[in-house]
Amino acid sequence: LGANGDAVKEATAAFEAALQGPFDSASDVAFVESAIGDADRAHARVPGAIAGWPRAAKLLRAALATPSDSASAYPQLLEALRAAESVGLPRLPETEEVEARAQQFATTGLSAASLARRPNEHFPAFVERLLAAAGEAEVAGASAAEVEAVRLQARQSAGTELSALASDLSDVKAEIGRA
Repeated sequence: LGANGDAVKEATAAFEAALQGPFDSASDVAFVESAIGDADRAHARVPGAIAGWPRAAKLLRAALATPSDSASAYPQLLEALRAAESVGLPRLPETEEVEARAQQFATTGLSAASLARRPNEHFPAFVERLLAAAGEAEVAGASAAEVEAVRLQARQSAGTELSALASDLSDVKAEIGRA
């Protein structure tokens, strides 16, 4: 390639230097998304710190496109928030909107009725569901008090269940002793 090869190497190096940032604001995200889209054609390496930004931003936009009254939207909202957090995506207006929608779902999900033990629900599944609801609510930005209340409910339920099992065991031992 000769002189052209040197020019390509210099252009690639300049492109990679531009991708070094610093990037830390919402206004940088659009640039990073565009630049990463062009990185393949430029044969440029993308720094790991920003490599996941386009996917996370896309997940946020997709989450906002789901119907806000659909229960199936909640997992998508949580996935988008987790992705944005995991790649260090700067806070975008979309982040705020997704959080607000997720908080609405979390508040509904943390209602007393939804956290009651369901008929025929095995105890371990019940506690798992409580803890999952608390974790999801935490990701969604629910208040620490709401999240802790659900975790406390799980702990208290476990204590009650264990006491009942211990009582049952004592009854069985007593029956065996009388036999």
